[in-house]
Amino acid sequence: MKTFIVTGCNGYIGSHMCHELGTFYPDCHIRGVDKVDKPHLRHLYDAYSSIDLSCNPLYTAANPGEIDCIF
Repeated sequence: MKTFIVTGCNGYIGSHMCHELGTFYPDCHIRGVDKVDKPHLRHLYDAYSSIDLSCNPLYTAANPGEIDCIF
């Protein structure tokens, strides 16, 4: 299972990045640094098996071996 960090998940580009990752890697785990609070972007998050939008950037820095890619 791949693990991705997506910064700026609440924005237009970040939301679409998450959607594409969820489409290409259906079993991936996406960790985001922003929460999604824009209703018109929520549909982009339906494809994930695992998404955590409360990722702490300090966790990412302390555990680099667990992350496959950062966007």
